[in-house]
Amino acid sequence: MLMYFLLDDEARDSRPSTSEVPSRRSKVGSSQGIGIKSSTIHGSYTSLESIVNNVKEVRVGDLFPSKEELHMKMQLLSIGNHFQFKVKKSTKTLLVMSCIVEECKWCVRATKLKDCESFRIRKYSPDHTCSLDALHFDHRQASSKLIGHCIKSKFERTSQCYRPNNIIDDIKKQCGMTLGYNKAWRAREVALGLARGVAVHDIFYKCSKAYRVVEFNQIIAQIMGTDASVAQYLIEADPTKWARSHFDGRRYCIMTTNIAECLNGILKDARELPITKLVEHIRGLLQKWFLERREATVAKMSTLMTKWAEKKLRCRSNKSCCYRVHPINLYEHHVIDGYLNGFVNLIEKTCTCRKF
Repeated sequence: MLMYFLLDDEARDSRPSTSEVPSRRSKVGSSQGIGIKSSTIHGSYTSLESIVNNVKEVRVGDLFPSKEELHMKMQLLSIGNHFQFKVKKSTKTLLVMSCIVEECKWCVRATKLKDCESFRIRKYSPDHTCSLDALHFDHRQASSKLIGHCIKSKFERTSQCYRPNNIIDDIKKQCGMTLGYNKAWRAREVALGLARGVAVHDIFYKCSKAYRVVEFNQIIAQIMGTDASVAQYLIEADPTKWARSHFDGRRYCIMTTNIAECLNGILKDARELPITKLVEHIRGLLQKWFLERREATVAKMSTLMTKWAEKKLRCRSNKSCCYRVHPINLYEHHVIDGYLNGFVNLIEKTCTCRKF
């Protein structure tokens, strides 16, 4: 829910007149004359969510913890006052914004303070001299990231289903903006990440790709520290079905064991055939696939192996330069790599690291 648009007229009128930014068409002088002594420090924000929930007017001298928070604050103000702006210049130490209409005098200039990440507004001209025609229904400041921060609370309850169409309807009702489906979807993804966490997803991927059981246990412990319920769910889901370290067979670098679903999609119509015809159809498909891929590969190959295999071998060759190899017999070797070690069997083509 966009908190700023829930503010009623009475709440807006109750703000102090000294720090109030005039409405889009009001005729007041520039705020450049306001001294730095009257500055407001916006240092109580602990996250971007705080900006969404604490929308106040700005003036010269206001201080923001970061450039990103200042930019989001101006986005909210522009949506509430029905105008649009563009970033004319953005560097590590400077942020300059102006109205999308070139002739308009509205502008904001902020600079970074020395030895910190805070930005202070040095110049602010609230006067708009442009026409109302400059405003479009699809507001450029209503980014998916901004909307995602505002609707985060909608996804904190897992029982509630909040779809992109619901976001489009709510934004239309509350602020009169026509939001596209793609932007609503991206906003939903941002909100989901903020409410439920993106970090666990990244850690889970590392956990599924780990070769050693010891490494798997270390990553599971990290997930447990982040979200115990997620860790419990993964353990109950049986690691032998999704974790490389616990899988008994050979995956050949493929992270799924449900290849049957791919064939089911291809054989959707052929499944109605008699069994002998179905088997012949599958044989013909496989023959065609292998022929096409072999011809395409041979045409592109300039070495004995494919480019993918050559790249892998070169990378592993560079890494193995520092390995220490101690032969046990003709076919078995003890390989030491820094803090790790493994036993390689050339006959069985295996290694205790489980990667080879």
